[in-house]
Amino acid sequence: MKKRIVSFLAACLMVVCLLPVEASAADSQVVYYDDGSYEVITVEKTGGARASTITSGTVTHDRYSTAGTLEWKAVLKASFSYNGSTSTCISVNAARMPDTPAVITRRR
Repeated sequence: MKKRIVSFLAACLMVVCLLPVEASAADSQVVYYDDGSYEVITVEKTGGARASTITSGTVTHDRYSTAGTLEWKAVLKASFSYNGSTSTCISVNAARMPDTPAVITRRR
């Protein structure tokens, strides 16, 4: 009976070890401005399963007034694939809340 229990537990452990695992990490940074307002920038990276070649990430900008009230929020989400030598953007989604006028900066 004891051997069956140990064998069953060992089999369960092997099954759990074969399941895909995702890694996720988030970093935040606060930028303070001269007028007293500040912005919280959060970068979250999510890797795929162990053998996956796809990785995703989200960057969030939360802008607060001098009184600490959330004025606006911008979120950028993207997914990339990597084949060992080159990477390709699979998808990208950008949103801002509330609907504030877009500011687009073009660099050459």
